[in-house]
Amino acid sequence: MFKILLKNLFLTTVLSFVATSVLFTVYYESMNGGLEERQALLILFAVADIVQHLLLFIFSLPTLFLVKPTILTSKIQRPLFYFGGAALVTLITLVSVITNSLTDIPLLVPNVLYLAIHTVFYFRLPKP
Repeated sequence: MFKILLKNLFLTTVLSFVATSVLFTVYYESMNGGLEERQALLILFAVADIVQHLLLFIFSLPTLFLVKPTILTSKIQRPLFYFGGAALVTLITLVSVITNSLTDIPLLVPNVLYLAIHTVFYFRLPKP
């Protein structure tokens, strides 16, 4: 079970990173003119994307506690350990976006994609 959880965690991070990078590239290539402005924004969002995925990965490590049979069979603890960290990072990002500027909403894209992919892998886990 540990290998499955670890593999799912890495796959979630990699797939979310690739999908977010593609979306950021398409969005900012179409929305911003000028070569220097586009390059600067792409670099900033690439750094933000890497940092967000690193935080999401680190905060999702409690997923590995599902190896314990008591946590795995508990209907309350299982989703709490699986989604708690990623949901917390998403809420923190949401609060910072709302308080700063609503034009920063694209910063939520990595979190939403990560949670969506994480959910798919959650439902593919073997049932206890």
